[in-house]
Amino acid sequence: MIATNFTAISLEPMGHLAGTATAITGFISTTAGALIGSAVGQLFNGTLQPLFGGYALFGLLTIAATLWAENGKLFTHPGDQAAEHDHGGGHI
Repeated sequence: MIATNFTAISLEPMGHLAGTATAITGFISTTAGALIGSAVGQLFNGTLQPLFGGYALFGLLTIAATLWAENGKLFTHPGDQAAEHDHGGGHI
């Protein structure tokens, strides 16, 4: 679900090219996933250590890349930045 939501958010400004952009990002992510999965699979030694290590390493890289791309802010929508500066009343 996270990848789908991130893709939708990133393609929001590309309305007229969203189909093409989705196809390209899908191809890149599938190819990269297959290559990374193959590399982790080559480390198999009869235990779950390579699998756990791959999940941990690439999970941390994903979080770091997301923090970098979002300037350290997670779980915000680009349109919500204006609302952060609005300190007016009206909130219940």
